[in-house]
Amino acid sequence: MRLLLLFALGFAGSAQASDNPAVTKTPKAAFPLSGALSWGHTLGQGTFVRNYYAMNALYAQSIGISGNFALPWKGYALSASQAWSMEFTSGGQMRNHELNYGDIGLKLAVPVPFKPFGFGLGGSVSAGIPVSKVSRFMGKLTGVAVGLGGSRQFGKKLNL
Repeated sequence: MRLLLLFALGFAGSAQASDNPAVTKTPKAAFPLSGALSWGHTLGQGTFVRNYYAMNALYAQSIGISGNFALPWKGYALSASQAWSMEFTSGGQMRNHELNYGDIGLKLAVPVPFKPFGFGLGGSVSAGIPVSKVSRFMGKLTGVAVGLGGSRQFGKKLNL
């Protein structure tokens, strides 16, 4: 019973302290992990046009998953993604009605402290882990890319 009373008094005391407007609270940090799931459809030009270069109709669906982890340093993040697709028509691909999975993509985003003409810059280093059938057929070891992007707000409505 004493433990319950001490817990209730401690809880009540903390509630009274938070009612004071002079007490400032530190904002709670955002959860560092986020993700996305995408689903899409594809209709090829052969569905609408009949000519030599677009002979077959194409209908396919795809699904993709990605995750992002914000590192403790401002502007740094790690992300990973993978996508799968399936063609439902008997058309352009060699293996119709078979699930095709893509390579795994990994990315490290890095902020760039230099701001030319007010543009905020960010760099990235990306790598692909070749797990798809196409990459294995090609004998691909990996793919590495370096990127640079930027953005700037002009007024309240235009973001470039």
